[in-house]
Amino acid sequence: AEKEAWIRDKYVERRFLQRSSSDGEKHQEDEAGLRLYQAAVAGDLVAMATALAEGAGVNSSIAKEEGRTALSGAAVGGSLSACEFLLQNGANVNHRDWRGRGALHAAATAGHTGQVCLLLKRGANQYAVDERGQDPLAIAMETANADIVTLLRMARMNEEMRDSEGVFGMAGDDETFQDIIRDFSNMASHDPERLSRRRFSRGGEEVEGEK
Repeated sequence: AEKEAWIRDKYVERRFLQRSSSDGEKHQEDEAGLRLYQAAVAGDLVAMATALAEGAGVNSSIAKEEGRTALSGAAVGGSLSACEFLLQNGANVNHRDWRGRGALHAAATAGHTGQVCLLLKRGANQYAVDERGQDPLAIAMETANADIVTLLRMARMNEEMRDSEGVFGMAGDDETFQDIIRDFSNMASHDPERLSRRRFSRGGEEVEGEK
């Protein structure tokens, strides 16, 4: 009986230690994931790399941020470099948070045209709808962002043209669409303030927004 008690105590102790170790590792991973998210919002590449090295999952859903990942954080924060860094490290461009919103929704909401460009190039699903039934184009229309509306409409037209052409269609994307993507990407890199000012007026005309 004494031997059985000793074996039982050792087994329970080992299970407890294993569980404690597992819980501790999960907590560290969650903390690193939160640091990655916060660094992504701030566009701090050094802090982002550090968080990944400390065990943050590039696609970790952050509970404190309604299940958003670092890529959505970077899209909100406005750093193209942060978005590119995460995508190069395996970020899922189509991850959606608890409200059904992905990074493309976040970029459209924040009015960050450069991020919309990048995410479209990386295969973001522009038809995904959130809990309100809104896709990124609907959000861009609601926020009256002329450039993002143009981008998303062109991307949609390009996709529809490819689908309609089928196996006899052109190989690759339409050149006009690629030219537009390239122009917006260059503008986002060299003159982001100009993009942030372009809005639709209530009458539908494009106007300069607040600086």
